Amino acid sequence: MIAASVVVVSLVIGAVDVTSARAIAHRNEVALTEGEAALARGDAALALDRALAVDVKDRRLVRARLLLLRGRARARLGLVDDAVGDLRAAGTASPMDAPARVGLTRELAALERARGGFDACADDLATIPATALQDDDAVLLATCLRGTTRAALAHDALAGRSGATVRALRARVRLEDGLPVLAREDVGALVATLDAAELLAFARAFRAAGDVDYARALIDVAVARFPDDADVARALAATDDGGARAGRASLVVDRLADRLRADGRTREAWATLLADQGVDRLRVRFALLVDDRSWDRVLALAPRLRAAGVFDDDVAYAVAYAALHVGRLEDADAALDVVTGATAFARATELRGVIAACRAAKAAANPEEQERTCPR
Repeated sequence: MIAASVVVVSLVIGAVDVTSARAIAHRNEVALTEGEAALARGDAALALDRALAVDVKDRRLVRARLLLLRGRARARLGLVDDAVGDLRAAGTASPMDAPARVGLTRELAALERARGGFDACADDLATIPATALQDDDAVLLATCLRGTTRAALAHDALAGRSGATVRALRARVRLEDGLPVLAREDVGALVATLDAAELLAFARAFRAAGDVDYARALIDVAVARFPDDADVARALAATDDGGARAGRASLVVDRLADRLRADGRTREAWATLLADQGVDRLRVRFALLVDDRSWDRVLALAPRLRAAGVFDDDVAYAVAYAALHVGRLEDADAALDVVTGATAFARATELRGVIAACRAAKAAANPEEQERTCPR
């Protein structure tokens, strides 16, 4: 009788254990599925929370699946050291097919690079079969090698590839190693697709490597493709060699400043005018002062405009307007004396009326009338 009772109790306990194991397995499956879905939509915090909720005592648990979820979530949250540990453990927890193994290796290499483990990064990528090594892999491998004592091998990692990212890195590596002639080949293949900042960066790199001619050629390309870029104009001006190039640089800068001013980008226009020289640049400087309503500075610049022979109708009207605003009525009248064009003359006549009214108010010592008629 006792023996029979023991058997019944054992069966009941076994049934409870089985039910409990199934419940744990079900909860784990739900947590993993929710975590993977969260990671797929970019919610790494929830993905890690779901991964940490998994009961590791579950005998049915596919440990590699948990480690991959946890490692990838930690990687996206910036917990790089923990992420590397999880992903390396996942690689040994269960067999993987070749594509999955290569993908995991790429993840580990990128994480190692992020935490400065350049040797580990290079070693990981070296395990990828040559037939599976893509351009991005080659770029990452070369980048990691540059941070190790095996820097010279970066050239070999990039050899025989023609992708844009590979060419860009290979050119930089060659320039850093003092090989500008070889770098020309790669940059020449990319030049039509580089943006302004990239063109200027390569121009600086070629100049630093001693290839001044190619640096200037790249700046010329940048000017042709990005004529409205302030950095490009300044780079051209910086190559001033006192010859014809200097005149071209000045012209590009002046035209750019004028366009920027017309667009209301006053600060950029001022920054573009690197030196106060040349008639065109003097005109742009004058226009900027008028735009800024810097009346005193407008009047201070007027004599230089007269001396340069560019005191035309528009300049004369602006100077008269400035003189009126600072109370120099005689100077205002004198500026309008040179106006000859029909349209400008009509405007000048109207402005002379304002000047006369202001002069009369001042003569009558009438503060209220001065306030009304004399601009400030």
